[in-house]
Amino acid sequence: MTAKELQALFYIAKQERYELLATNIFLDWQSNEMDLLGIRKSGFIDEIEIKLTKADFKADFKKNHAY
Repeated sequence: MTAKELQALFYIAKQERYELLATNIFLDWQSNEMDLLGIRKSGFIDEIEIKLTKADFKADFKKNHAY
């Protein structure tokens, strides 16, 4: 299964929970990207990251997060 397929399945299964549910959101020019961003009707925001492998998960810890 690919990340895009998981995004689609999550969207179908959980879209009623959110006022807005969007895929592949980029926050800035440095490639800080979210797989899914959901804004709940209560105003809370969820970020959903899809990891397909352990290596994919571990790679996030090597990213430079200078804010």
